[in-house]
Amino acid sequence: MLPTFSRIVNRRETLNRQRIDALIGRAFPLYNKIDKHRQFEGTGSHMIRHDHTEDISEVSKASAEFVFRRTTLAKFTLQKVDETLHDLASQMAGEFVKLLVRKLDETTEGTGQVVDGGGRKFDGDLLLQSLETVEWSFDPFGNWRPPEFFGGADVEGAFREVLMDTNLRRRFEVLYARKYHDHLHREADRVLVG
Repeated sequence: MLPTFSRIVNRRETLNRQRIDALIGRAFPLYNKIDKHRQFEGTGSHMIRHDHTEDISEVSKASAEFVFRRTTLAKFTLQKVDETLHDLASQMAGEFVKLLVRKLDETTEGTGQVVDGGGRKFDGDLLLQSLETVEWSFDPFGNWRPPEFFGGADVEGAFREVLMDTNLRRRFEVLYARKYHDHLHREADRVLVG
């Protein structure tokens, strides 16, 4: 028995959505590391953290648009479909970047984790100031799990500068030791539930 038309359309929509997700992930790699879900009802979510702080988030919407004339439908080859999906993914990646930056700005300002560089180029000193403001994570073996940075060559250059400059390297090592000590105390204070 052949599948119904609606099942074919649903399958095609699913495959297109998966293809767009993959293309967005290529254009904006951080997208792949963000947990996602689709919400079909409601206007937002209410999150209660382990430290009893609360956060109410509105629904963030990212969309893309494609317009075509019915007269060109006959020329809509698989290559044209793929080009269209690439275009839609590019639009959506741009929307996701805007949403992410806006949410990061709101969150960091709300928690006081803002470093004002005064318009300076992002360098090793600003990197260390930024790392100073955040809580560090370590794996069970004590290896540092650095936070995600996105910002292109400036961020890479700042990390290289910290590794190459003796004074910055020394400041990083002192910061590392203090953050690891803080981590051990935080873990020791954790209440274990059996």
